[in-house]
Order: sequence, then structure tokens, then C-alpha cells
Amino acid sequence: MSQPLSHHGRILYLFVIVLVLVTGMVYIWRWVQPSDEVPPLTSPTSTISTIPPATTSSTNVVVTSTLPITQASSTEPVTTSTSMITGNVVCDATKSICVNVDALNKSFENALAVTGTAQVFENVVSWNVRDASGTVLGKGSTLAQPAATGVANPFAFKVWLLSAPTTTTGTLNVFEASAKDGQPIHVVSVPMQFSSKMTAVRIQLPKDMAQWTQLSYNIAQIGQGTAQRDALAWETHTVMIPFTSHPLEATTRVLLDTLHNINGPAMAYDLLYFSYASPHAYVTIRADVDGWAGVSAFQSVVTPIIEQNLKAVPGVKDVVRGTTSDGNMVSPDALPL
Repeated sequence: MSQPLSHHGRILYLFVIVLVLVTGMVYIWRWVQPSDEVPPLTSPTSTISTIPPATTSSTNVVVTSTLPITQASSTEPVTTSTSMITGNVVCDATKSICVNVDALNKSFENALAVTGTAQVFENVVSWNVRDASGTVLGKGSTLAQPAATGVANPFAFKVWLLSAPTTTTGTLNVFEASAKDGQPIHVVSVPMQFSSKMTAVRIQLPKDMAQWTQLSYNIAQIGQGTAQRDALAWETHTVMIPFTSHPLEATTRVLLDTLHNINGPAMAYDLLYFSYASPHAYVTIRADVDGWAGVSAFQSVVTPIIEQNLKAVPGVKDVVRGTTSDGNMVSPDALPL
């Protein structure tokens, strides 16, 4: 029969047990801790080329840059992760939107004509263009016509990019804006290539836009200030855009885009109609046909600027607003071009 432990023996026994438990806990704690050695992150090597600005001259629109940029072959098939390809047509998985890609398998030039068919809510087809970094370079919407329900209707729109891409590739996304939350659905994404050829668009603006605006309001409201406004200085701004062979429309679009950022509501500058029949430029913006309180003051600000810029383009002697080239009134319900 074993003898009971003495007082000192019990103390020693308890000490050994505590020591074993503490040692075990320390081991477990060290085992579950993450390693302090974190491998360094390796940044991928960028292969995106930057397109530098071109040299400009004294004319309104000058084609200049011919910098070499390595581009994918134009014969490569257009592929997307969410689309179906049939011949020269790319569709989303449900065939709600289909886009013809014949004109898209080449380097982008302003303006790019896009066609296709759509069976979407209220027949509204939306689009945007993003560069390789995800920056939106342009966006818009159009209607599939005729607006028959339950069938795919044809649509067509033109893509104008009014800033120089900073990458050599990008994506055209054609989609339906969800009636539920406005998010893109039925997206068709088509790869794009951006050319190195650029166009320099030169526009003129009053140097002191705030003073110009105030004097223009005075002219519209009390008939005073014309002489003072006429004496104000103007300055030239140069905007680089992808190459275009349409200098008059390029000047119009760049000018309207610049003005909407510095004066008045953006929708007032929506370009609803554009045409040229020598020597007349036919240009209608929403403010010309969709009046509101104060529209006369708005027009007194922008009309002289538009006319001065367009008449500076060779071949333009007159600017006609509100009507088409065949004399019909432009509808205020027209979608922006």
C-alpha cells in the first residue's frame, strides 16, 4: 500500500503539473501565430504605351502625330467572356443585345459607327468606352427602331471620344440599363484598339468667362453691355482627340463639351442635330428647342461663342440653329447624337 505524499512532495507534484501545462500552452501559442516573414509583392510589368500630345499649328483642326504603337492584328477574332459570337456578330448570353463587329476590328477613329439589334426595356440601348485602365472615355444611349415590342429591333449610334486615350487598347460596352437599379445588364463587351494618330482641335473662349457671362445676362435682360462684351479678350484652347476626318463636327463637339463644364446645365448642350451644307453649318442643341425660364440669358452667353468657333472652320459662313438642312424643325424629343 503506497504511502501518502508528504507536504513537500505534494507541492513538488503540483509544481511539475503546472510546469507541464505552461510549457504546452506556450508551444501551442507559438504554433498558431502567423509567420513574420511576408514574401514581397511583385508588381507586373506594364506594357501600356502612353500617347504623347501632338504639335499643333494655326488651323482649327490639324492631323499630326504618327507615333509607332504596337497593335494587335486586325484579323484577330473579337472575343469576350460573356458573349456569344456568330459570324461577325457578338451577342450577350441571352441574345438580348447583338453588335456587328465588322467596323470594330480596326484602330478607332472619330466617329465610329456601331450597329446591332436589341430586345430591351423601352428599346433604350446604352454604351460606354473604357480604356485599359477602366477610365470611361465616352458614353451615350440610343433607341432601337422601330420600337416594336417582343422582337429584336435594329439600332445605330456613333462613338465620339473627346479626349486622348492614355492606353493603346480599350473596350466598347453595349448594354441595357436595368429598370430595377440602373445597373448594366445584357452586356456585350468588344475589344478596341486606339490609334496613335491624333487630331488637335483648337477652340476659342472668352478669357474672363465670368465677366462675359455677366455682360451677356445684361444684354439679354436690359439691353446693355454689348460694347463692353465685344471688347473682352479671347484665348485659344487646344484639345487632343483620336483622329477624325470630320473637323467641323469635332470642333462642335469639343466646344459643347468644354462649355457644359464651365457654364449652364449639361443637358442644355446635348447635340440633337448636326449637318453641313456649304456654306451653312446646321447645329441644334437642346437649349435651341426645349425652352425654360432663363433660356434667353443662357443663349446670350453661348450663341456668340458657338458662332465664332464654327465660322472659324474653313468653308463655314453661317450657323443655323433649330432646323435641319432641309428646313424641318428639330424635335425637342430627339436623343443626343
